[in-house]
Amino acid sequence: MGLFSFFKKTPTTVKVFAPGKGTVDLVTKCVDEVFKEKMVGDGIIFTPSTGEILAPVTGEVTMVAETKHAINIQAGKVQILIHIGIDTVKLNGEGFNILVSEGQKVQQGDKIAEIDLNFLKKKATSIQTPIIAMNEGLEGKKINFLFDKKISTEGTEPLFEII
Repeated sequence: MGLFSFFKKTPTTVKVFAPGKGTVDLVTKCVDEVFKEKMVGDGIIFTPSTGEILAPVTGEVTMVAETKHAINIQAGKVQILIHIGIDTVKLNGEGFNILVSEGQKVQQGDKIAEIDLNFLKKKATSIQTPIIAMNEGLEGKKINFLFDKKISTEGTEPLFEII
């Protein structure tokens, strides 16, 4: 190791996993135009098959929406948004049990929320759950998707990585 290699920045890769059991597709398949058009960032849509939402990354919870429908986790320099369902902000927290709070450290795979899946299926526009790498932290970074079509997942494999 040379003197200058000590100061060289090592690239940090953030691997983003599915937040539980369900199906996954590219965000361009989202029913919500804001996510579909990547206005807030890029990522995937997750459609849960159970009422458990897991942390898709290891990091620190930086935001829990007052209406309990969204959680941000800071992973390295990237903010990951977990937006549970579409138009669920209108439910004012009904159907959600958030298990984390701002400032809390989480590990990938930790249970961060429980949802009443049947209630959300009836009341929300969709249960599609965008998992988004927010634009603010993506400058100079690249997203590699590790799948190219709709797949089923157990929540144990990485779906995309930010390099």
